Amino acid sequence: MPYEERLCGRPLGMRKGKDGLLYVIDAYYGIFSMNFTTGALTRILPSNMLVEGRNLNFPDDLDIDDEGNIYFSDASRRWDLSTIYYLMTEYEGDGRVIKYNMKSGEIEVLVRSSHFPNGVQLTHDKTALLICEISNRRILRYNLKGSKEGQLEIFADVLPGEPDNIRTSPRGTYWVGFTSARNYTNPLFMDYLNPYPTIKIIWARLHHAFGTLLVSLAEMASYPFLKEVAYKFKRGDYVLPLLRRHGLVLEFDENGKILRSFHSPDGKISDLSEVKEHEGYLYLGSFINDYLGRLKL
Repeated sequence: MPYEERLCGRPLGMRKGKDGLLYVIDAYYGIFSMNFTTGALTRILPSNMLVEGRNLNFPDDLDIDDEGNIYFSDASRRWDLSTIYYLMTEYEGDGRVIKYNMKSGEIEVLVRSSHFPNGVQLTHDKTALLICEISNRRILRYNLKGSKEGQLEIFADVLPGEPDNIRTSPRGTYWVGFTSARNYTNPLFMDYLNPYPTIKIIWARLHHAFGTLLVSLAEMASYPFLKEVAYKFKRGDYVLPLLRRHGLVLEFDENGKILRSFHSPDGKISDLSEVKEHEGYLYLGSFINDYLGRLKL
């Protein structure tokens, strides 16, 4: 149930490490490893860990290199997964990308002041980290090695939607899932509000205030149905379905050029958070949908 999400946790990104363990990043509880054989679950990095004076408020996605470094995104200082609607509405720019060494315990912020950093993916040669920045509708490249080490560049810009997670293909390319495509005939919710920043802020604050009041009343009443309605309202669940959806998947080459695109114009399949290629199929995951999609290439 939505109102139990914070209690139960919500895994968002998963990777299989070189050591055979499954690494999971949870939006509320931090980073864990799981042993496939024993089922043992170990918390590696708790969300209340302070990094440069602030905790991990919205751990989102992760990747791991061969040296035991975990690269992960912390999407926002103020908002978490349960209030993601307001993060996107306010265009907040204090997200981070962080590097954590599991052997030494050393932790370092690589990227600051990012507008909703989400999916992260090491390049095939491990010299850079690709970062999907949802609110700016672009993909960044942070150079880890070489003459440009420490520099942040644009990998792909002015994308036709909001990029979520990014994953590799067997050919050395990159798949990206989008919450929804956008163009002049199919604008997204933020496109309607962006020309009116004051109205957008007022709308977000009123919606949040009313949602908070509903949640408080539902908690006092202690009825599961009322709790579900209140939490869904505050999270924006009743606003987004009113807008037209357009499913989109893009494949990029190593230089950020779009190679292929797959569309669901009627929105039957949309809100895609991750795309994984395996044995001639694309598997389509979502943070909202109650199914796993599959597309034959």
